[in-house]
Amino acid sequence: QVFESLSAGCCEKLKHLDLSRNSFRSRKICDATCSIQAFFSRSRQLKYVCLSGTRLPPPALRSLLQGLATNTFIFGLELDLSSCEVIQEHISEATALQSLNISDNGFEDEVVTLILAIGRCRALRQLSLGRNFVLKSRNLADALHRIAQLIQDEECPLQSLSLRDSKLKTDVSILLKALGAPAVLTHVDISGNHAGDTGARILARALRSNTRLKSLSWDRNNITVKGYQDLANALERNFTLQQVLLPLSDVTKSYHKDPEKTQQALHRVRLCV
Repeated sequence: QVFESLSAGCCEKLKHLDLSRNSFRSRKICDATCSIQAFFSRSRQLKYVCLSGTRLPPPALRSLLQGLATNTFIFGLELDLSSCEVIQEHISEATALQSLNISDNGFEDEVVTLILAIGRCRALRQLSLGRNFVLKSRNLADALHRIAQLIQDEECPLQSLSLRDSKLKTDVSILLKALGAPAVLTHVDISGNHAGDTGARILARALRSNTRLKSLSWDRNNITVKGYQDLANALERNFTLQQVLLPLSDVTKSYHKDPEKTQQALHRVRLCV
């Protein structure tokens, strides 16, 4: 009964809570929903909560979000619910949330309604959605268009978006194109999406006009020398991007095929950031 104990004695001072990879029994945890809600509604200094891989059942997660929705003491909370059965109810009401990791949850068709709920969460600054897009093509396109609309909304508070390891392939172009229009994001992680040189070309086109993005992670996208050259050309015209993480996996493959041109293109990229 960990949440009963936390609720009884840790609401005042606890700042960091990591219960990741703990296996909660559904029957027992459902009986503890009151203590879960009580703890998250009364906590005064929480800054980080990790429940990754715990597979909390929906009633428990609902109580957690309900507690946060009524909490008037904390703000700027980082909540990691990756590999949990996340529900979208009450997410928009949890004003304490600043960072939300809901990667690897297998949302399937529910991802569209989830994105709509996230769009109503006005305090959220950082969102991780990776490994959630095993959808049929029509539903996938709809979900990605919803995200694109979200990050183009001037009133959207999001600053950081991660779609890491989603393997979107050519579908990631929907989001890359959105970065070329007025977009609110300052950090994007599209690593592990197998975008290829076509994706690199679309990203390059977006970076020519993007004036807000400051940090970019883009490894494991099967980019070759041609893609690096396109990105280097774009970065030479972009004066706001400050950090581009070196795509070590892709670079290694590209270097084996064409070491001289790969080195030249990456040198140009490094000179720009």
